[in-house]
Amino acid sequence: MSYINKPGKTSAWRVMTVRQQVSAVLAYGKIETTLKKAKNTQKRLDKLITLAKVDNFNNRRQVKKWLLNTNLFDVDQLMDHLFSKVAPKYEKTPGGYSRVLKLGPRRGDATEMAILQLTDAKYK
Repeated sequence: MSYINKPGKTSAWRVMTVRQQVSAVLAYGKIETTLKKAKNTQKRLDKLITLAKVDNFNNRRQVKKWLLNTNLFDVDQLMDHLFSKVAPKYEKTPGGYSRVLKLGPRRGDATEMAILQLTDAKYK
């Protein structure tokens, strides 16, 4: 079923969008985006947090491939933030590090909007 989760753009556009949104969620804690983009980003975000739970050279190299500069952090600072502050919160949590909250349709084109945010481990 190769037609699922394709928003009508090239694969390079989809990968870059996921990289931008993953970096934004890690920097700010939550983002508002379309429902389809939020679900695609959530998959990669949970995988990166799972990798960050074990701090070694190979995991840092794999995580760095998916991060981009944001207004708050550059790539190295964002990676250190992920490994030192975000991942330790979820050390005993086996999954479900982020959640998608539906907001309703966007005014103008009626696209379903959602908030993608990190869950706090102490509430699980």
